[in-house]
Amino acid sequence: AVDYYISHSDTPLESGDLDKLNENEWTQLYSENTANKNNVIEFKQDDKYVVYARVTDNAGNIKYLCSDGHIIDSRESDIELTALGFLEERNGNNGKTYVYNSSSKTADIRVNINESEKVNSGIKYIKYNLESSGGKDEYVLYSNEKDTPLFPKYSYQDVIKIDTAKYNFSDLKFTLTTEDNAGNVNSKSMYFDIDVTKPQVILEYLDDDSSSISNGNSGCGNDRCGRRDE
Repeated sequence: AVDYYISHSDTPLESGDLDKLNENEWTQLYSENTANKNNVIEFKQDDKYVVYARVTDNAGNIKYLCSDGHIIDSRESDIELTALGFLEERNGNNGKTYVYNSSSKTADIRVNINESEKVNSGIKYIKYNLESSGGKDEYVLYSNEKDTPLFPKYSYQDVIKIDTAKYNFSDLKFTLTTEDNAGNVNSKSMYFDIDVTKPQVILEYLDDDSSSISNGNSGCGNDRCGRRDE
């Protein structure tokens, strides 16, 4: 006969641990006396799974087998974005728009990403795009192929600093995208109005007749500022 036991723990079970299981914790997978031989085990819910098989021969000898670990993860990572140090917050067609001016060298965004607390496959990559009338740029914050972590990364925190001089656009769209190792993708966007261009001021000096000064003077050349000598 072949029976199986499913563990949802990260801790592997030894033969002694399996010997201590109650008989009703095992599910029959195959028996020569069973008319309908069911040899398929299905995993449907999000969880971690390790299958332990118990093979018993006609003499009562037992051998244990163990599968690799399996993770079913159908939920994308949670993304939280927070704008920092903005001058003003406006409501627009796309939702909230955050305004920055020349007083800020960078527009800062706090990023907080977390996988599901119950079961997670780990973060595969995190990237963001900056898109405006000036074009589109893409940056990679994290990639398990590039960073090759020893263990899966289940959370990520950072502060992204956008150069306001480089991205001096009133229609800047920031989009962050993350994918986990199970292929679940999630994205979230924010909108910015960045204007670091200082206004140009043109001064024009007029005489009493409101006609422009034509002698080439650009400032006060005598005691009567803005008037020509008679």
